[in-house]
Amino acid sequence: MQPVSERPSRALVLGGGGSLGRAMHWGLTAGFLEAAIDLRDADLIIGTSAGAVVGAQLGLGADPRLSAPVVDASSTSTPSPSARAALAYLIAGCARAAVSSTPEEEWRAIGQMALAVETVSEGVALSRASLAAITGGQWPANFRATAVNAYTGRFQLWSLESDVPLERAVASSSALPGVWPPITIGDARYIDGGVRSMLNADLAAGFGRVLVLSCFDLSLPAGAPHPTRVLNQALGREIEQLRHGGSVVEVITPDEAFLTLSGHGTRMLDGSLVPEAYDIAKRLAADNIDRIRELWCV
Repeated sequence: MQPVSERPSRALVLGGGGSLGRAMHWGLTAGFLEAAIDLRDADLIIGTSAGAVVGAQLGLGADPRLSAPVVDASSTSTPSPSARAALAYLIAGCARAAVSSTPEEEWRAIGQMALAVETVSEGVALSRASLAAITGGQWPANFRATAVNAYTGRFQLWSLESDVPLERAVASSSALPGVWPPITIGDARYIDGGVRSMLNADLAAGFGRVLVLSCFDLSLPAGAPHPTRVLNQALGREIEQLRHGGSVVEVITPDEAFLTLSGHGTRMLDGSLVPEAYDIAKRLAADNIDRIRELWCV
């Protein structure tokens, strides 16, 4: 193993994915840590939505082997009709943005929808169980959280230099339209960073080695709805751009067991499935030990 000073820079990308996404990230990082692969020592951790919640905890040094994934009380219920309508609008809008020359216009439209739809209050959103472990925590120097300004549609990357409370930045990154309210930071309100991209892997450009953990299948099955195919193509381009820029990239996506459990992405908000998702993710980590060790432990 090379001395730390000689190692290529390493970035960890944690994608969005609701309750089951958090369970997947937690299980994968726990499984790798059991094999002495510590993803917490990444030079950069990019967290989007569920990935921001987990990324902040990893940046603070949390040990995923010592605790089960936290389930928010509201995650065990079936999304309301308004939430389902908002999610459908979200997916269609993100797909339009992915092929638009002016994506901020689509993101702004999603932001306006998020501001209009009825959800719980910001206070309830900020006090949910999944944020408890990071509330009041010092901002990790290697952590970034993604969000989108609901008023303007502009992308926002939160970091230590942003001088924003960690829990508020992470809450904004995970403010899924229709499920959680836009979060107030300064004179604006912010929504889920997954509006821009479920991965935002392009933000790891310039890093020597990049590990991307996607909570969704990135393939292009023939029967997939058009918006899903468009979004998956966009995510694939992010990864290929990293490789084209010289980064060594490894990607972990859900296996068949996780896809079956999550209904191929349709039950990602079902908190009752979190314990099983965590166990599946730990097994998925075990199946990928050799290639991730080769990437990470150089």
